[in-house]
Amino acid sequence: MKPMTFIAAFPFLVVITAGVWAAVFGHECYSDEGRRMGARSSLKSLCAHVVEFQIDCPTASPFNDLQELIQSVRPCSTGPYVRPSMLKDPWDRPFLLDQGDLGIALISTGPDRVARTTDDVRVDCSNMDGAVRD
Repeated sequence: MKPMTFIAAFPFLVVITAGVWAAVFGHECYSDEGRRMGARSSLKSLCAHVVEFQIDCPTASPFNDLQELIQSVRPCSTGPYVRPSMLKDPWDRPFLLDQGDLGIALISTGPDRVARTTDDVRVDCSNMDGAVRD
């Protein structure tokens, strides 16, 4: 059996190098803008699950914590609605819930990981109609 030449081994070396690079640097390979886009997409998806929860429990008082989407603590709930990993943003911080007179908003604290700053990603969910507004 002949030993493998460098030219024949090159594709394997590229794949192995890429795998090691991804394992070592992980999320650091993504730009903040790419992460912000990912956070916005995740928040929109999470809004749909919030609306689903509201449809299942229309007369329930507002929930205090997004963990209620995982744990079925109310008799009306048909959850779980999401996996625990869906409640974290691309910076590995928990999404925040903001309930006000205008409905529910979901927030990622963004790259600085501090709430209520200019880099936050916020998606406003409607109360019951399933529409999502940026």
